[in-house]
Amino acid sequence: MTTAHDTRYAYEKFSEAIGIMATSELPLRQRLLEARTCFVAVDADDMPAEARADFVALDTRMSSVKASRGEGDWAATLAAVSDDEVRRLARLLVDIFWRLEDAVRGGV
Repeated sequence: MTTAHDTRYAYEKFSEAIGIMATSELPLRQRLLEARTCFVAVDADDMPAEARADFVALDTRMSSVKASRGEGDWAATLAAVSDDEVRRLARLLVDIFWRLEDAVRGGV
């Protein structure tokens, strides 16, 4: 069962990720990789029900290519996917953040 503390923790980590996405001068692909490191310790159990499926989808899609040269699955995936997929992943990250914010502000 997700508690308010778990949701607040996930919200804080996604807030950090959004900050990187918004302020970094790196290309989107690299911003997304850096943002992902912010919520590496977050798991689906930390998510409110309304964000859980999207979180699992984001986590799965960002690690769908297995690393072959020691770069890590996230980096391998982001190097292999199209620019459109990178934008979709970034949008999904933002959508999850908004759901988390709604849950935190709503007192979940």
